[in-house]
Amino acid sequence: TSVTIPKALANSLMGSNVISFWECVAQLFLFVMLGASESFLLTSMAYDRCLAIHRPLLYGIIMSRKLCVKFVAVAWLSGALYSVFHTTNTFSLPFCGPNVVDHFFCDSS
Repeated sequence: TSVTIPKALANSLMGSNVISFWECVAQLFLFVMLGASESFLLTSMAYDRCLAIHRPLLYGIIMSRKLCVKFVAVAWLSGALYSVFHTTNTFSLPFCGPNVVDHFFCDSS
């Protein structure tokens, strides 16, 4: 919603339902990046809880602040990298006609 709603609100206020090709590219990139990063962060959180349950005495040693920062950095970088591949592959397909999509939300499906 943080990617699609601002454009939807702007379009409803202006009475338009058009999104340009490059806006569509940016919207899809951010949409996929945030979704993928959230999935990777949830995976890190699951590992954290699993470690706390199965190794409670070693939890404080293994899950240091440095490791948590690494988990977050890897999650965001992995989400961005996945989004680059996904967006590049989606928009490398040939599009006929004008590069204007008659809608406020771009989706790869």
